[in-house]
Amino acid sequence: MIERWAAMAGDGREFEAWDGVTRMAEGLPEEHLGALMEESVTWPGRRPMPYRWWEQWRRGDGRPWHAAADHRVLYISHHPSYDAEEYEAFDGGPPADPDEGPDLGAVEAVAVSPDLRWLALTLCSDGNTACGGLYLLDMESGTWHQRALDDDDALIGWGRDVAFAPDGSLLAVATSTDLQMLVWRTHDMTCLWSAGPEAVTAGTADAWGFRGLSESADDDDESALFFHTGFSGDGRLVVAADDGRPYYPSAREGRIVVAVADSGEVVFATTVPARGEAVLDHSGRRLAHIAADGEVVIYDVSSGEVVARHRTGLPGARALACSPDGDAIAVGGDGAIEVLRPGHGRPERVRIDGTCRSVVWSSDGPRALVIGDRHATVTDGAGRELWTRRIEHPNSLVAAFAADARVLVTIDDTDEVVAWFLYDGRPPPSPITAKN
Repeated sequence: MIERWAAMAGDGREFEAWDGVTRMAEGLPEEHLGALMEESVTWPGRRPMPYRWWEQWRRGDGRPWHAAADHRVLYISHHPSYDAEEYEAFDGGPPADPDEGPDLGAVEAVAVSPDLRWLALTLCSDGNTACGGLYLLDMESGTWHQRALDDDDALIGWGRDVAFAPDGSLLAVATSTDLQMLVWRTHDMTCLWSAGPEAVTAGTADAWGFRGLSESADDDDESALFFHTGFSGDGRLVVAADDGRPYYPSAREGRIVVAVADSGEVVFATTVPARGEAVLDHSGRRLAHIAADGEVVIYDVSSGEVVARHRTGLPGARALACSPDGDAIAVGGDGAIEVLRPGHGRPERVRIDGTCRSVVWSSDGPRALVIGDRHATVTDGAGRELWTRRIEHPNSLVAAFAADARVLVTIDDTDEVVAWFLYDGRPPPSPITAKN
């Protein structure tokens, strides 16, 4: 069906050929689309989503032929791996100015809003002289917004993790600066609140674990440095976790704080032996984290009481995700992911080829980003590979799932930010509409 265009792609006319395939797909009867999907998997070049499809898909107008595309480039840095002008001629949309954008080699964390309009990046610090910052790209206008993550360079650091609220209206950054946590309103980049020595309501610095600036990273009494953040499924609460500071081996305990997302009011705080992430369920009533010995501990947020403990047996367990109904927790570690269902006996285990970097819950169960020997793979709860790429230095990959796990955003050594569509061969679901 697409042999002629495949030959064109092999002769160096990749984007012209793919444009022909996408336009043919739009006119095919539904009974012929299956054959096209099967052939597109072996396409010899890139399979980007055309801008006209992208506009349909983002506004919720999903079409069956959209599944022929497997990605869209969200941003190209100074040195793309192909002719950027040729790509934009096919791709369309407002291009973001690379001169205004960040150095992708300095990116520490990435997030994308549920409707794929906003892309957020945090950057490492510039040596010992300046903190890293936050960059936000409005992909409708191609405009970059930049914000600082510190208060007068009192503590040099950067944003360790970044997350959008499930409706895209808020953006949270967990940092290792003197402003330990910041939350912005996305559409106008107004900072709603921040946590630090003078940035929050009087008396809450202790709740955030701020005890002044230590002279030594080995000081067990130094302030909490948060490495993970995320929202409850309803977007009402936000959690920040200092997971025992993996960069500082002498640290034995981590601080976990839960706050009201739009005000910063602290509703839960504890210091515990911890490693990896802390996550909230959909309602924000339960919080789960991984203890230093690998045990999954579940708290009632309102009372602060431990309500359940689960031994996973997973080596290197650090990643967590709660199911939307709150009845299960996915845990990712070395060589496997486990699904814990309280009251259902032994956990379900899915073998993976590598280490689970992150795990998220989709409409049909958990999905895990797995880092292996020169490859990165997304595996679902049935053990199927939904996406895989060979990467020379996989541990340097910066990646994040969209909130509903239908998209994986990656930054590697190609100087591109790419959204990969995790269709599993099915028509893509309609995106969530974010609030402005």
